Amino acid sequence: MQARYRRFKGDDVFFLMGNDENTWKVAKRARELGEDPKAYCDRMAEEFKSVWRALDISFDEFIQTTEERHRGGVQHFIEMVRKSGYIEKRRYAGLYCDGCEAFKTPKEIENNRCPNHPKQELRRTEEENYFFLLSKFRIKLLNILAPKVNTGPDLVIEPESRYNEVVKFVSFELDDPDGEPLDISISRRNDGWGIPVPWDESQVIYVWFDALLNYMTGVGLEKDGLGMGWWPADVHFIGKDITRFHCALWPAMIMAYNEGAHDQYYALDLPKKVFAHGFINIDGQKASKSGRFLDPMELVKEFGCDAYRYYFLSRCNFASDGDYTFDHFVDVYNADLANNLGNLVQRTVSMVLKYFGGDLPAVEDAANVVHGGAPYADYAGSVENCEYKHVLGQIWAELRKMNEYIDQMKPWSLKSDPGRQAQVLRNLVNGLRVTAIMLKPFLPGTSRKIWESFACPNSWEELDLRYLEDFLYRRLGAGHYNVGVSRDIVDLGRPTPLFERYENDHPRQPGSNTSQP
Repeated sequence: MQARYRRFKGDDVFFLMGNDENTWKVAKRARELGEDPKAYCDRMAEEFKSVWRALDISFDEFIQTTEERHRGGVQHFIEMVRKSGYIEKRRYAGLYCDGCEAFKTPKEIENNRCPNHPKQELRRTEEENYFFLLSKFRIKLLNILAPKVNTGPDLVIEPESRYNEVVKFVSFELDDPDGEPLDISISRRNDGWGIPVPWDESQVIYVWFDALLNYMTGVGLEKDGLGMGWWPADVHFIGKDITRFHCALWPAMIMAYNEGAHDQYYALDLPKKVFAHGFINIDGQKASKSGRFLDPMELVKEFGCDAYRYYFLSRCNFASDGDYTFDHFVDVYNADLANNLGNLVQRTVSMVLKYFGGDLPAVEDAANVVHGGAPYADYAGSVENCEYKHVLGQIWAELRKMNEYIDQMKPWSLKSDPGRQAQVLRNLVNGLRVTAIMLKPFLPGTSRKIWESFACPNSWEELDLRYLEDFLYRRLGAGHYNVGVSRDIVDLGRPTPLFERYENDHPRQPGSNTSQP
């Protein structure tokens, strides 16, 4: 969503996704399936990519942490951190969660289980590992962490609740009995899977130290420290459960690298922002505790990609947890997409076809827009702040006004005044065109269909934020040229519906499944 919006705004965008594969549980699962771990990772990567494409996720690059480009960059990076003096070998004993791929402190354990993976037993581990001295960066981290953008070289953490969490974590003193040790194990015994520690191949690099570096190796960091044209990242979007890794460990790693590499390689900037989003609860419960999970592909097959995107963007606050039930999904789909937006497009196009043969004439005094979406400034600012629910709520409020406008003006009753009738329909068309522009980052397929329902002088690919501003304020939608209905959307004299209504008595309930033990 944010990548599409930034392109829509005119920014240069590089959207990186990938899989963290150098984990103990990956090797374990591959062995259970009788597969080579690398072949298993490659197969799973293709499955992930197919799902992201089905959801119309517009990533530019997908990196696997088993790739050679990643391995070389990681080994170069950790060598520089070692050179800076922030790595030492220690013996460690603790409880490890295979689901989180992390050691758990007593405060993170509930009833001897990880709260995020309560069905898995915590594994007691005791071995000699290499540790990163994160505690040495307490003051430096507190000096660069920020809850919002300002003029300094800060790492912004959003939402503010996550900023507060990280500051509290970093601020604990080591002698505080309620505090948590900051120094973190960054290696484990080499069991034949993972990236070897370059100076000690009896150890492999801990998954979180390794995985964080994909943000750099994915944009060019190589074994010689070069090739970083897209760095620093403007924003990392992460799940809220891994905030500490990204907002404490990650910047400290970069600062340690810079100390070790300062006389030989270029310094690496800190990322600019980390945004930690919430989780989806299913039927009112966390997925991990309910034993249920959401299968996106089932919902996409039944309702389409844009319906899936619309539900979660419009009904969940991005910064906090959201709730999903199948019945609510159907209610939202029918009310907002089939009845409100879909019916509005169908009615408007049908009346242009019926009363003007599909060719709406120029109307000199037609308003630019009567109804057409949230104010431009609020739209841009809200999207950039990841307030997607708010933006879509405003757009749909305008759509409701447009449906009310039809009922109020009754275009079918204006046949004796074709000029007035054309003006009313032109206002509706203009409103739908603005809606199409605003929806482009959110629902690209639906946006294209609405825009291409009308033979407009500009192609859908040309639409961007500047065009929206022009349309709203500089009369690009004014009625000095004809607007035709695209014949591609007409089937047997009627426009093809954007969204078909879904009947609640459908025998299947796709999208929500029970996980197997």
